[in-house]
Amino acid sequence: MQLSSLALAIGLSTVGVEAYASSDILMLDIKPQPLETTLNLIATQANMTLVFDPKLVDSLTAPQLQGPATVRDVLMQVLNNTGIEATIDGNTIILKKLSNSQSATELSALSVVGSYIAPGMFDEASVESQDLPYLKTSSNVQLNSGYIEQFRGTSAGDMLKGIPGVEVGEARNGGAIDVNIRGVQGQNRVPVVVDGSIQSTTVYRGYAGIADRSYIDPDLISTVSIDKGPTNSAQGMGAVGGVVVMETLKSDDILRNGQQHGVRIKGGMQSNSIDAQSDFDATPRNDAPDLVTSDGEFINIAYATAQEGFDLVVAASHRDIGNYFAGNDGRERYFYDEEVSDWKQIDGEWVEKKRIVINEGIARFYKSGEEVLNTSNKNTSVLVKPTFHINDDSSLELSYRKYKAVYGEIMASQIFRNTGDTLKQWKSSEQDIDTYSARYKYTSPDNPLLKNLKVNLWHTSTDSKAYNGSVFSNPREGNERPPTHDCESCVDVLYLAKTESLRTGFDISNQSILQGTDYGVISFDYGYSFQKESIGPGSDVQYSQEDIDTNRFHRDGDRYESSVFLQTKWSPVDWLSFEAGGRYSWFRVQENNDYREEDVRRFKEIFLLKQSDETLERIGHVRWLPDENGDYTDANDPRVTGVGTVNLGELGSVDISEVDYNLAFLGFETQESLGTYTVYPGASRKQNGFAPNFAVNMQLSESWLAYARYSEALRMPSIMESTRGWSVSRNILDIRPEHAKNKEIGFSFISDDLFTGLTMRAKVAYFDNKIEDYITRHTISDDNLSATDIGLAMGNTDSFNTKGFEFQSRFEVGGFYADLSATYYTEAELCDAEVAQTFRDNPYANRQGDIPDCSKTGFSGMYVANHIPPQKSVAAILGVKFLDDSLDIGTRITYTGKPDTDYDSKLSWQNYHGSAPHVPTVAYTLIDAYINYKITDNMDVNFNIANLTNEFYLDALALSLIAGPGRTSQLTFTARF
Repeated sequence: MQLSSLALAIGLSTVGVEAYASSDILMLDIKPQPLETTLNLIATQANMTLVFDPKLVDSLTAPQLQGPATVRDVLMQVLNNTGIEATIDGNTIILKKLSNSQSATELSALSVVGSYIAPGMFDEASVESQDLPYLKTSSNVQLNSGYIEQFRGTSAGDMLKGIPGVEVGEARNGGAIDVNIRGVQGQNRVPVVVDGSIQSTTVYRGYAGIADRSYIDPDLISTVSIDKGPTNSAQGMGAVGGVVVMETLKSDDILRNGQQHGVRIKGGMQSNSIDAQSDFDATPRNDAPDLVTSDGEFINIAYATAQEGFDLVVAASHRDIGNYFAGNDGRERYFYDEEVSDWKQIDGEWVEKKRIVINEGIARFYKSGEEVLNTSNKNTSVLVKPTFHINDDSSLELSYRKYKAVYGEIMASQIFRNTGDTLKQWKSSEQDIDTYSARYKYTSPDNPLLKNLKVNLWHTSTDSKAYNGSVFSNPREGNERPPTHDCESCVDVLYLAKTESLRTGFDISNQSILQGTDYGVISFDYGYSFQKESIGPGSDVQYSQEDIDTNRFHRDGDRYESSVFLQTKWSPVDWLSFEAGGRYSWFRVQENNDYREEDVRRFKEIFLLKQSDETLERIGHVRWLPDENGDYTDANDPRVTGVGTVNLGELGSVDISEVDYNLAFLGFETQESLGTYTVYPGASRKQNGFAPNFAVNMQLSESWLAYARYSEALRMPSIMESTRGWSVSRNILDIRPEHAKNKEIGFSFISDDLFTGLTMRAKVAYFDNKIEDYITRHTISDDNLSATDIGLAMGNTDSFNTKGFEFQSRFEVGGFYADLSATYYTEAELCDAEVAQTFRDNPYANRQGDIPDCSKTGFSGMYVANHIPPQKSVAAILGVKFLDDSLDIGTRITYTGKPDTDYDSKLSWQNYHGSAPHVPTVAYTLIDAYINYKITDNMDVNFNIANLTNEFYLDALALSLIAGPGRTSQLTFTARF
């Protein structure tokens, strides 16, 4: 298209300059003046051609601009609230009037802090999402609706695959996500925030450990923002690992340009899916369905309206995916050589002969191309989200979400303990979640002290009926104890956990700005956050008296946490800014379960006998009771004191002083029930603390940004870590808050014309993260245990440390684009000198030489063993667009390496308890391909193939040992009316 000819034909004004831009980031110093004059100066400095209708800018003014900014971002700033949008076509800037009812504030117009742009000093919400990770002076990832739809995958966690520094734990069992950022996950270390609300629960996974679960429906998600490391914001309370912020569908996702009302229908089908069998002893099938014969299907319908003062989105989604089939290639990577011993008796002596056999490991449960049982997921979601635009400066958004899911699940311990080569098909688990939120925003046009006021109130309710209970503590509700763990009725009694969790939160935040010629610009972001979390049995749970007496109950407690935060940013000059801030947090938790301990009487039995020359006569026995200190001494020995009652059997009883005996034997200590119980009330605790942060941000040149950041964060003990229940000792130990101390250095490169027509964004970061007093399950000494207790309790370790490098980038030239990213960990280890010494002192554990204070997988029984991320991971998205961008063809290639660990199952200090062992995953490469074609302005079709080469693999952090899906194709039609 010849833009100059077009401009003359329609009577537009053009300002011509040299052919190509001489810089990528403009250094601006423009005073307030008419908008047309400012636009001409921008175009001139950028060496670009400006095309516009002079009537568009008549009588409009532009603000003062100083400092570095890209062409695109400065255009967004000067056009904010003008009703004008700008597009950049090659070397030409084209201005035109907005063609729909969107307000100008929805155009991602950059709002500067004060009168000039400095590194770290802009309003993040007003920057193009694809540029934000490279402009932000911390590590961040942005996912838009196109990315989410393109890489939706089979499981909810698939949409977060291929992101540098981010993994999803237990992705194939449970229908939820458990986000791991730089090795940190679980217990609200990485909260998942959807429309301002948080929903997550901790579930028991048997001998595999525990998992955090946030249930989401990706089909209703519009955008995802991931901040890595501590975040000093309203959502950052307790987030020592990072924050995942998701927004549900907006009217922009539904409406076509110019529409005030619209409907979007999206539906399709997915191959490699078959309805789960109802037979508990089902035999896995091996004929993976194609796209036509598959049982996988999905549909979602959304309606939106955008009025002058009111927006509304109403959406419903249904997805029915059956069990999937594993891949064909690479199964042998999970085999390993194992030394076994054969014993034979030769000439009366037993002789050992060793030989090597091939152990198929986890692969023995899943044959190549075979159905993977317990992987189905059927979910239905509803979204209702009205937004009231009170005036140009304020709005109120209300949101309601309903999520119901029926999904396959099997207890991980049933895989760990399984000695066969197949699994059972368990009944489906169920989740029913309601979420409410109300978010108010206000931006004062003239008061710099009220630049960004936000108020948020939310509530979530989760009703769970899931097969993840503990056989040791799950209430039986009057049912008889099953004889085994592996029958269908046994699973219902032993594993079905019916629980309820509630969360309510409130936060308020604001931004204030001070500016002066003597000191530059200072911004203050500050606020208050509050959460209440309650967990307990479901409404239909009826504890029997036996459940109460034997402490068979669900976790039950209430947790309250509050924090205040302040983040100050100061920019004395246009290329430099400093940050300093902190968060003060306090919390309390109350356990609602009483712990009952049966009262018993301890004693030793003394057997009295009379020996004559030829006979030994048994007379009777008398009890020796300990003193108040539990000691057996001469002061209470009936043989010494002459006080005690001797049981003569059928002859009755008599005082020991009347018994003629000359020989006594002492039996072992025993006990008898007294028929009463001592009740210990639920534990409570409260704590507080402060965590600071500092940063310096610099504009190094026209294309380079740099930052150095030191951030601390506190995570108070979670409700799971503060209550009695499955997986740990009845002892509730004193636990200190986790204290994260993170260091990060980053460099960003931004160029809109690196070479002819090439746009490039790149960022590299080095992180050094240390969490002191890291909380996990660990070994405790026998002194703290009762006779029936386990030797594991929640407690503090010395530290958990991760270090490494991250790289992310995007390139565009012509119709070609590429996203390249990589992560490399130089260190990931847990240190605990006290636990290490406990194993050194244990003669049954210290059998294999030296035991270090620090280990790459932790110590026996620790949950952190399966939080260690792959040491190396690489992802590449390569694509090209044709036919005026209506046809998009591309591929994604992801390499996931194995973790760098020192795990050895033969080392007793790593596998002493046989619980939560490290899952030894191996490296794998997946290739996906996609084609997206825009048939008309209101209809498009997408076809993609995940795992194109049909690899057999186990996901990183695969806590439940479920193989990933083989080759899976998906066909999606989208229409807007």
